[in-house]
Amino acid sequence: MITQQSANVLQKWEHMTPEELRIAFNNELHCGPNAAAAKISSWAESSGVLRSLNPQHLNIPYGLRDRNKWDIYPSNSDPSAPCLVYIHGGYFKWGSKEAYACVVEGVLAHGWSAALPGYTLAPEATLTQIVTELRQALDLLPQLLQARGVALSGVYDLHPMRASPHVNDKIQLSDQECATLSPALLQQTVDKPLHIVYGSAELPVFTESAYQLHQLRSAAHLPGSLIPVAGADHFVVLDHLRDPNSPLTRSIVHSTLPDHN
Repeated sequence: MITQQSANVLQKWEHMTPEELRIAFNNELHCGPNAAAAKISSWAESSGVLRSLNPQHLNIPYGLRDRNKWDIYPSNSDPSAPCLVYIHGGYFKWGSKEAYACVVEGVLAHGWSAALPGYTLAPEATLTQIVTELRQALDLLPQLLQARGVALSGVYDLHPMRASPHVNDKIQLSDQECATLSPALLQQTVDKPLHIVYGSAELPVFTESAYQLHQLRSAAHLPGSLIPVAGADHFVVLDHLRDPNSPLTRSIVHSTLPDHN
């Protein structure tokens, strides 16, 4: 249930109870546990099919830990095609590149390449260690493909996440990590276009976070767009990325993302 207290989480989180903060970040509860489980199961099945049809560039190591591997899906038509890098979510404790592979089907259908890195999950790794792993992975990628990315359904200030039992039970975020790894708290200097996407039916904290980061970047005169996906919750928004004919996918591949200031 979305209560009045669930809204404005970025402003009110210090005054919210642990239970309110648990609900504020619980996408499964928001979308319905059965619906969420069915969606995740369907993605995993479709991802298995995609991987079985494209086995040539899977599990390319970039580091020493078990999950430090890339899955690469090169373009079938153009070796120099743009590449969508998809870093799976799951509050740093769930998910895998294997389970989410199908979300890149949309850009693959347009002749793009795609790449998904794996990374060590909490509690086996802290967020600092996860970020280090992903930086190591991305350092390798330019040797393989030209990379691009889109910020999709994220929370960009880690402080309220640290206070939520639903998020922080395994990752155990520190004060320093919240201060130094929160995109919304960093100086906004990266002048590459950043297109920030969210579903209009997501939990309020995801909508608020998208607006927050876009406003910070706009104030710094940095390029990029705020893209709402109408009617999409945290799970359905990935189906729009997966669909070759969705406005979101078409906007990405044609680099014509509209600016919704």
